[in-house]
Amino acid sequence: HLRPASVSLPLYQYLLLDVIILLLSPFLIFFCLAKFIFYKTEMKSLNLVLLCLLLARSAGSARILVMQVSVSKSHSAIMEPLFEELAARGHQLTVYTSSPHKFAIPNMREIDLSHNWRPVDLQQILDQSSQGVVVVSFGSVIRISSLPRYMISMFLQAFSTVSQTIIFKYEDDLPEAPPNVVIRKWIPQQEIIGHKNVKAFLNHGGMGSIIESVYYSKPIIGIPFFADQYLNVKALATRGAGILLDLDTLSEKSIRTAINNVLNDSSYTENMKKISEQFRDRPMTPLQTAVYWTE
Repeated sequence: HLRPASVSLPLYQYLLLDVIILLLSPFLIFFCLAKFIFYKTEMKSLNLVLLCLLLARSAGSARILVMQVSVSKSHSAIMEPLFEELAARGHQLTVYTSSPHKFAIPNMREIDLSHNWRPVDLQQILDQSSQGVVVVSFGSVIRISSLPRYMISMFLQAFSTVSQTIIFKYEDDLPEAPPNVVIRKWIPQQEIIGHKNVKAFLNHGGMGSIIESVYYSKPIIGIPFFADQYLNVKALATRGAGILLDLDTLSEKSIRTAINNVLNDSSYTENMKKISEQFRDRPMTPLQTAVYWTE
């Protein structure tokens, strides 16, 4: 039995109090009904009493223990909005995590604008790329610059053959990049993917990237590296919303062919739009749903 965090009582005292309230509630309900039936008490008074009874049971907060041990920071970050919302609703959370969240410092208020920050030049590039943009990003865990040099050359050669602009998240400098390739060590991924001129998203199949692709209806070219990434990409590829490439057999031709197929075959975009519509068609937001079932 979970005690409300606001009640600082030993467990046996809280359980005793809970039993007393449980026994008292039927008596109060019977009393209200008797007053209404025999004494014609106004409904306003009864509504007030019943409302107080309901609030007494629903307003309590809970002590919630969360076991969240994940190697990937991106998987931990997905749960942070739920933790913050539960805490804001009065619940007391104890979270075991391998990726600690930076809690607010007393007497200091932070207003985080990082999720809305977008370099001015990237905004101009997106707006002016009338033929479309392909976003290439392998998340925050995988350092694409650590791949063998010949593989980096394969990517650049494939990118040079398409007429679209390529925004490539790459951790180091690439002076040999083709003119249509824009290199950035960091990009506001979600903000960019949501732009109307983005036509495809080449990524590693991480859960965050997959969800963003589905939400914004952007077909993918997926090159999974490990863990859940293969199944994530395969789930979209089997539905005709993307193409799965094998890292072990990757070549300049396979990258180029996959990009051209996704860009020139409208079925990938149409299939992703259908998946996106199904994903968005829900009575409550994902956060509201998670809070509801947790409570």
